[in-house]
Amino acid sequence: MAGEPQIPFMSLSMTLSYLLGPLWGVKLASIVYLALGWAGARLYAGLWLRMPLQRSLAASLFVGNGFFFCRYGMGHFDFVPFLVLPLVLWALHRSVDWARQARSLSGRVRLLWVTLVGAAMIALVIDGCPVCIIHLMLWVGLYACVLSIKSRGATPVILFGCALGIATVLDAGYLWPMLESQAAFPRRTPDSFTSALSLVWFAILPMRGKVLPANGNGHELSVYIGPVLAWCMWRSRYWLRRACPQRCGHLARGERGERLTGDG
Repeated sequence: MAGEPQIPFMSLSMTLSYLLGPLWGVKLASIVYLALGWAGARLYAGLWLRMPLQRSLAASLFVGNGFFFCRYGMGHFDFVPFLVLPLVLWALHRSVDWARQARSLSGRVRLLWVTLVGAAMIALVIDGCPVCIIHLMLWVGLYACVLSIKSRGATPVILFGCALGIATVLDAGYLWPMLESQAAFPRRTPDSFTSALSLVWFAILPMRGKVLPANGNGHELSVYIGPVLAWCMWRSRYWLRRACPQRCGHLARGERGERLTGDG
């Protein structure tokens, strides 16, 4: 059992289950993750949205989207930790500003505290959830790299790398037996044909069952629509910036703190 990747050791849900029983542990963990998802999405949306109502709406749309509830309905509880994604991304963004204050003792303590809290969160999230290691941590790592390049500073990458390194020690009771077991008994499945149109189908309607040829039940393909959605969002943003007047574009990006005045 120690080598089974989907059996948690000291994850949030497992810890609560030790204390309250399996049913209440899972229920309470779901509530905690939904709360963290809403709070994190609101903070992350606040990086570019100024109205509190807009931030709350964005957070509510995130935690209430159909993808998560589709997974819950299928019993895929290991996808619940994905709700912490906006909170982690917000912390990476804020670390850029905190690094500029790192010369003071309070600034260094803040960065250290964020790193330790991030390590504890990663250890709780990836425990018993291999999809978080494969997908969530991968995308957070790529995001940290891109953010470091854009901000011309290595703080996001260093913070994420240190948090991930500490997490591997905190969660050694789960991580290392699982990796050793996977190396000794790899899961090899036979190749099967998957239609490329299934990606589009399950991106629009992540439902149970499959209409087009796909692996398993087909809904697993909804995991891989992230790059497609990212490209669509980027193209939409590109069109919006070109169509928007230049002065409005400057205001939207917060450049030079300018404000529209008069009738404009």
